Amino acid sequence: FFFPVAANLLDNAAPQPLTVREGVLTLGLTAAPDAAAPAALDGVIAITDGGGQRSAFAIAAPVSGAPAAEPALPLWQAAMFALLGGLLLNLMPCVFPVLAMKAMALARLSGARRREIRLHSAFYTLGVLATFALLGGGLVALRAGGATLGWGFQFTEPAFVAALAWLMLGVGLNLSGVFDVAGAANAGAFAAQRGGHAGSFFTGALAVLGATPCTAPFMAAAPGAAPALPPAQTMTVFLALGLGLAGPYALLGLFPGLAQSMPRPGRWMETLRQGLAFPMYAAAAWLAWVLAQLSGPDGVLAVLAGGA
Repeated sequence: FFFPVAANLLDNAAPQPLTVREGVLTLGLTAAPDAAAPAALDGVIAITDGGGQRSAFAIAAPVSGAPAAEPALPLWQAAMFALLGGLLLNLMPCVFPVLAMKAMALARLSGARRREIRLHSAFYTLGVLATFALLGGGLVALRAGGATLGWGFQFTEPAFVAALAWLMLGVGLNLSGVFDVAGAANAGAFAAQRGGHAGSFFTGALAVLGATPCTAPFMAAAPGAAPALPPAQTMTVFLALGLGLAGPYALLGLFPGLAQSMPRPGRWMETLRQGLAFPMYAAAAWLAWVLAQLSGPDGVLAVLAGGA
């Protein structure tokens, strides 16, 4: 009997008839309804010999003659949907916590020179595109290795979810003034709250990490079609998604005069900073709930202990 590693691949309740011919054992398997033909079958095969002795072997068998996956959308259409989906991601609740850092950055830029506005816009866009390139490249590499993964695959890793929950909590505490990270351009999200080009870059990176579990209109079709495309075209779709997410902020680089219409920096920024801490706390609580679904009570205990 063969036990597959991947779920929803085979009809595990169906019989698996065995035939022996010319020293070769052939086991009949039934595919699950609507299951796509995999490139390989990974799992464990249990064999019971005539004497009743049972042995088990881990195998990875290539599937010959598997039909090649056809893209659900042509490249131009997938890229267009990705661009629109990225734009709409800015309205999704997953991205809202990061808008706290964006709002503070925009307030600082209201009195800045045009060149400085363009540089901050460029570094934010670069942070978004670089992070999307890392996620897209990782997804392509893992799929090439036979893994079955989809958009937002990093949120299936408990360690990643816990680290992001701690990061959101730390950003919230920093916005609330519980502590202040000294120095310019510190790593991670703390750098995103500081002035400087590194802050704009890390704000873009954090926006991508927070945005990936959301599904905006037009967005589901584009990442769904991307893995069926060649690697270079897959990366094109992911970068189009990043360009859409960075679009509103990137407009400041093209039209720096927009920043002049914002209120001038003042004491109101401290009030705004205090209020914007709460979306960060909400994001940390939501991530703790996600971790509970992945790891149960032990995962929640670990993330709470780390947050303390």
